[in-house]
Amino acid sequence: MSTEARREYLKEMRMRYQKEKTNCNRKGMSAILNEAMMITRYNRKYLIGLFSGKRKSGHGRRGAKSEYQLDLLRHFVKELYFLMEQPGSAKMKAAFPLWLPHYERHAFTPKLREELLKMSESTLERILNTIRKSGQKGLPGTRRGSLLKNRIPLQTTNWDEKKPGFMEADTVHHCGNSLIGEYAMSLTMTDMASTWTENRAMFSKAHTEVIKAVKSIEETLPFPLLGTDSDNGTEFINYDFIKFLTERPNPVKFTRSRPYKKNDQAHVEQKNYTHVRCLVGYDRIPKRFLAEMLNQIYIELWNPLHNFFLPSMKIVRKVRVGSKIKRTYEKPKTAYQRLLENADMSMEAKKALQQRFSELNPFELKEKLEVALKTLFDEQRKYLVVYREEKKVA
Repeated sequence: MSTEARREYLKEMRMRYQKEKTNCNRKGMSAILNEAMMITRYNRKYLIGLFSGKRKSGHGRRGAKSEYQLDLLRHFVKELYFLMEQPGSAKMKAAFPLWLPHYERHAFTPKLREELLKMSESTLERILNTIRKSGQKGLPGTRRGSLLKNRIPLQTTNWDEKKPGFMEADTVHHCGNSLIGEYAMSLTMTDMASTWTENRAMFSKAHTEVIKAVKSIEETLPFPLLGTDSDNGTEFINYDFIKFLTERPNPVKFTRSRPYKKNDQAHVEQKNYTHVRCLVGYDRIPKRFLAEMLNQIYIELWNPLHNFFLPSMKIVRKVRVGSKIKRTYEKPKTAYQRLLENADMSMEAKKALQQRFSELNPFELKEKLEVALKTLFDEQRKYLVVYREEKKVA
């Protein structure tokens, strides 16, 4: 007998049992119980409770009663999930203490805030399980550098991951489905010790554009740039860029990854997705002024939001167990928190970071970000229509 059929059968038998009980017919009640026991294989005492209305059919939710007001909290968790750029449950829990002091909602009471901070990662994961989204792939735009790359040492081991300033660099092409013609691209640089990440939009991969972007990033960094590791693309492997890094009063160590080995730059490759693709997607950005708009978004809104308020997880160790690799991660932290804990950061630099943090509000950053992105995408659509028409004619 199926569950649905059993439920219907017990409903009918309950009505018969109640009728016999009203008529005080004990033999009729006993006969109904005997029949139900034979059909359902249920215990007699359980059936008496079920037919008398003292017990509900089915088990319902097993375990202890929930200690949270889940019906109310689900709404706030969902809202915060999208405001925090859809993090995992561990990162989201680590971000709550940074975001909730700025969360001003009339219905969000101190008790709900306390419950949200107390909520475990597994409870958060169950709430978030139904709202995951998947991404798509874009086109690679890297052209291999010339024989000049032989003058640049390969970085076969990791940088010093304890001292801030050693950064991986890479570019992301906003070309849509064609590498032909002019389009914008984003330079991503991420610090190995703290995961502090900066992005700059360019409209060309010429050495002058790349040097200008790196200079802008250096001015924003809360620590000096000590080393740069790039892939073998021509935007990095050229005389002018090498000269810019190495011929200065405090030279920057410049290395490159092995050709066709993306795992050599796993950290910045990950940030290419979380910091660039998740923000602007895969469509073409065909105009210079759009790249300038994107650059302002990176500098004023997107990078501060990530570096100060969105935690990330760093791997502590990897151990191969048979055919599988077991990874152990540290507790999720923001780049800002890692820099405050870093012994190589000066007290002046830490105080400057704390001052900047006190002036920021993640909800204001997110609100301004949505407005700026809407303006960017509206302008982008206008020129994409023109670009696609011209492509058809060509």
